[in-house]
Amino acid sequence: MGRVVLVTGVSRHPGARVAEAMAAELGVDRVVGVDAASPRHPLGGAEYVSADLHGGSLAQTVADSGADTVLHLGLTPYGGAPGGRASGDNGNILGTMQLLDGCQRSATVA
Repeated sequence: MGRVVLVTGVSRHPGARVAEAMAAELGVDRVVGVDAASPRHPLGGAEYVSADLHGGSLAQTVADSGADTVLHLGLTPYGGAPGGRASGDNGNILGTMQLLDGCQRSATVA
């Protein structure tokens, strides 16, 4: 069986492009694109799952996906965060912590 890759941040262009490229890779059977917002760009052969990096659903999404590889592109640029840079930093840190918690609890992430 091939790899299962989970990509966060697929509502923005870089995340969508990475998900699309991973779906075309030899040896990758499935790509799951995760974001709270719907993708604005095509994901190719990747499937989309709605999950908030800051919510409790992310750990379950990681587990349900069966992913063995996780690419975290779901970071909010400083200019896009309400409250400025400090708020953006906190959101990125908390979101990354939620994702890492989900990976740690997953039986399939290596």
